[in-house]
Parts: sequence; structure tokens; C-alpha cells
Amino acid sequence: MGLLGVWVAICLAYAKLLCAVWREPIFKTPLLVLESDDWGAGPVEQAVALERLIDLLTDCRDETGRPALMTLGIVLQTADRDAMQADNAAGYVALGLDEPSQAPVLDAIRRGVAAGVFAPQLHGLAHYWEHSLFATRADMPAVRSWLEAPGLGWTEDLPSALQSRWIDARSLPSRALAAAEIGAAIEAEVSAWKRIFAERPAVAVPTTFIWDKAVELAYAQAGVPVLMTPGARYVARDAEGQPLRSGAPLFNGQRGCGGNLYLVRDAYFEPVFGHAAQRLSDDTAARTALGRPTLVETHRFNFCGPRASEGAFASLAEGLRLVRRRCANLRFVSSAEIARAIESRDLRWLETRFLRRCVIWARRVLTLPGFGRAARLTGLAWPLRALGVIA
Repeated sequence: MGLLGVWVAICLAYAKLLCAVWREPIFKTPLLVLESDDWGAGPVEQAVALERLIDLLTDCRDETGRPALMTLGIVLQTADRDAMQADNAAGYVALGLDEPSQAPVLDAIRRGVAAGVFAPQLHGLAHYWEHSLFATRADMPAVRSWLEAPGLGWTEDLPSALQSRWIDARSLPSRALAAAEIGAAIEAEVSAWKRIFAERPAVAVPTTFIWDKAVELAYAQAGVPVLMTPGARYVARDAEGQPLRSGAPLFNGQRGCGGNLYLVRDAYFEPVFGHAAQRLSDDTAARTALGRPTLVETHRFNFCGPRASEGAFASLAEGLRLVRRRCANLRFVSSAEIARAIESRDLRWLETRFLRRCVIWARRVLTLPGFGRAARLTGLAWPLRALGVIA
């Protein structure tokens, strides 16, 4: 078989994936969304960090004058540990975000929304499956210590596997939850969201990015149209507690089994882990070259709680300054706006010119691990790179 035949064979082997990349929308303009998870019901110290973020984001604006925007993955309930201890409760007791004691946190969220710098997204009724968490207290000292400590706890301190809401992680490997349980839980959290925010959630972000098809269907049935993903589906935890991947890569604009529209969050900015300001600029430039929006994952633990660093705020401000300088015509948007542009095929945002789409497609496919490796080994990468540099 000649070289051309080898290239054809490789393309046929990856045909389904190459077609999925072709169908993925291409954005004309650099788009940046800061996606921060784990906010909501919990220690009221969050309010101070949220107020600082409001000031920081308001001071950073794109060329249209719009301030930087941070989506907040909101948790609507947390364990009321004091109530459980005081009442010697036999079961789990929850404290909701709309309880009077949580007013400083909820007020700060609402002020940020009114200022145009926060966009709430549904992270879950809790950051764990309540039954799994409470059932492990006898056998897991870390859980027992967390549940018995005074005040409200930082869920980041819980074992990682138990922070996954949509699995039963009482033992590992984890087990799937019943579809009926999932449906009832999602109905409850959407109802709570509507009570607190007076509208349905536009975007759901599964905790720790572990969910299965039953979760997708339940969100779709509850009227939540967009599901945030890390570019893959993880459905369980293995015997070591690591996420188990299932299926092919996911792309912006793909549809889930319930009709949910997928978005991909695959950039990361965690100053506590040593991520420098330059990383935000580099990630945005790289995704802009691929015609993709840059959805940047970060967490509240950078800005408040026992792991927080005072330097996180400065790093974020510097990162935003660098990305504005580097990326011409940068726009700050929300994930829901990106989803609406895909849904409506908004030509102000999306590229439709055939040659330009071919250029971006060539760049994208070379980033696919399997195909990209095969293309480099056989020389197919050379014509794809040549196509990818066409203006």
C-alpha cells in the first residue's frame, strides 16, 4: 500500500471522530469564560471573597466595555453539622442557601449577577450524594471528623470520591444510582434553584464531572438545556477512586442522549496549584487558534477556605490583563451565551466560510491524541499543517 493509501486508511479508521470535529462550531472571536465551582451553601466567609471578585472583575473590561465574567457553580445545600450534633440527629440535616444564616453569601452572589460579573450555574443540591456521605461516617474517620466538626464545612476537605454526587461511592469501585433516585434528586434541585433564583438553571455542571446517561436524561426532562463537560464522559470511580472514562471525546455543540447541548471546559487556572498568570493568556490564545471558546476551570478554594492564597486574586487580575493584551477583540461572555449562539447558529459569532472551516479543522484534528500520533508517524501531519497555516 502506497503512502496515500496509508493516509486514507488512517482517515477511515478515525472517520467518526474526524466528522465530529468538522461539525463542532467554529468561533470567529476570542471568547473567555471564567468558570468557578463549589460556591453557595457553606461557610459565610465566602461572601468576602465574592465581594473581592466582584471588584476585580468589574475593573477588567473587554473592548466593548463589558466586565470580565465568572460563572459560579452553585451548591444549594450543605450539611448542618451543628444541628445534627445538637439534636443528636439520627439522619442527615441540610442547610439551604436561602436560609437566613446564608444571607451574606446569597446577597454577594446576587450583587455580582446585578453587576454583570457573575452567572450562576447549577452544581447540585449538594456536593455529594447525601446518603453515601452519611452512610460512610462509621467506617471513614475523615468523613466522621468532617460531619462532627462545629460550624459549616468546606466540602473540598471530603474524600474526593464522595464529592461525586451522581454515584454511590460508599465503597469502591462505585456503583450506579437508580435512575428513579437521580430523577427525583434533579427535580428537587431544579425546584430549589427556581425558588432561590426565580428561573430555571441554564447550565448544569456535574460535581467532579462524573455523570451517566440517566443524569443527562433527568436534566433534560427538568428543562436544563446545557451540560458542562471536560471534553469526555466519566461515569464512575474505580477501585482506587479515580474517574472512569466512557466513550469518545465530547465537543462543543454535541448533543447528549436527552438532547442536552454539551459545552467543553478544558482549560485550568488554579493559583493554589502554582498556575501562573501567563497560563490564562496561553490557554486562551491556543483555543482561539482552534476556533474554540476558552472555558477556564477554577475553584473557590483558591480564593477562600483553608487552602486559599492571597496571591490568587493578584494572579487572576494579572492573567486577565495579559489575555486582553494578547488576544485582539477578546470578549467576556457566559457559557449560556455561547450555548445560545450555537443553538441559533448566530453568524455574528460563528464561522461559515468553507476554506476557513477547513483550516481550523486541520488544526483541530492534529490535537486528537490517537489520530494526531498516527498522522505524525506517517507524514500525514505535513499536509494538514500546511492547510492549518493558511490565513
